[in-house]
Amino acid sequence: MNECYRKRGFINRIVTALTAVILAVTGCAGKKELPAEEKKIMDSYQITYCTWMDEKDYTEKLVNAFEAEFPNILVDVKYIDDGMKEPELEELLEKEDIDVIGLKNINDVLYLQRKGYLIDLTDQIAASDINISCYGNMYNDISDNGKYYCLPTRKTSWVLAYNTDIFETEGIQIPEHMTWAEFAELAVRLTKGSGEDKQWGCYFVDWVYNFIGIQEKTYLYDDNLAYLQKSLEMLDRIYNRDKSSMTPTEMKQKNWLDMFETGNVAMMPMGEWLVGMILEDEKNGETDISWDLAPMPTLERQKDETTWGTYQLAAITEKCKEENKDTAAFKFLKFLCGEDGAKLYAANGMIPAYIDQDIENIYRDAVGVHNADVFFETWPIREKPTFEGYAVLEEMLEKEAVAYLEGNQDLETAMYHFEKSRMEYFKQK
Repeated sequence: MNECYRKRGFINRIVTALTAVILAVTGCAGKKELPAEEKKIMDSYQITYCTWMDEKDYTEKLVNAFEAEFPNILVDVKYIDDGMKEPELEELLEKEDIDVIGLKNINDVLYLQRKGYLIDLTDQIAASDINISCYGNMYNDISDNGKYYCLPTRKTSWVLAYNTDIFETEGIQIPEHMTWAEFAELAVRLTKGSGEDKQWGCYFVDWVYNFIGIQEKTYLYDDNLAYLQKSLEMLDRIYNRDKSSMTPTEMKQKNWLDMFETGNVAMMPMGEWLVGMILEDEKNGETDISWDLAPMPTLERQKDETTWGTYQLAAITEKCKEENKDTAAFKFLKFLCGEDGAKLYAANGMIPAYIDQDIENIYRDAVGVHNADVFFETWPIREKPTFEGYAVLEEMLEKEAVAYLEGNQDLETAMYHFEKSRMEYFKQK
């Protein structure tokens, strides 16, 4: 597990404040009223926020801004691997003192809440001044029978990133909208060369096997798996038949961001986090790639700009409440997930969950000449439905999809094995 702790002078600050109190109350021992400084010390808290290592850059800025506004609440950050599964998250909360935890999706929230690790935030949210309408249409989807155990931090949204220099060199116009078939055909046209200098028409990560199904609002528990099959067929075409993208095995040796930033990739479906990462590398002089953004491809009859995405979330732990720090933790959660945090996310090229016109404009300024509006024009479908145990279905699919895409079984066999495993799981569930 990749872990890193931010070092803070919490004890030194308390000692300094105590010294100030002693000096202030000298000769005043007979007073019953506590001095303001001493009250401040008694109300001081240190909370631990757990999030992923790839969020470090903007998390540091968020925490610094929060502590400047709330100097009596200090926040240590624990960074973890972003690939942790639900049982690993449970083990983490069992062993570590964590007050606020970032979670990838609502099903992680449901799993940990059922295990007794997260507190109910419904009343605190209702009593706060958070404008929940700014979270958009997916906000109700993170409730569990009307109860809220988390708030959204960021909103993910997949788009198509592309290398403008490659398109100009090839004399190909940037298409505003494409079908998946047109995307595959274009990727072939843009693939050329060999070796380290090979130009790939696309780089298609294998993180979402059911992408066409999601665009059609069909999930792995649905009876109709036709769009899942179309998704797998498209991946097989790109990886194995057209060879317009690296295969998943090859991609393990070549990081997606490095490949795109070095100019070897013409098109890349990717989430909005790409923008913040490229902007950071540009600022640090690590890339001068010429890039822009377009909508994701769709099936022919689908609405333009249909894509997939989800919320990233944050919750407060039961352990935090047991230590009477939940009020302080909610102040941090509100900052993280509300207007203040959203402005900082947007300024760093990240799409926050909380969005209003001002925050849209902040994001446009951060992204500059690139097509930032693509994120505000998308029609996102939730990547993962609110379904406890959905990760189990995803693992079943991954096993069969990998075997198919690596040529170890045909598509019919892969679909048969997945359906069989799925039905056995439903019987047990």
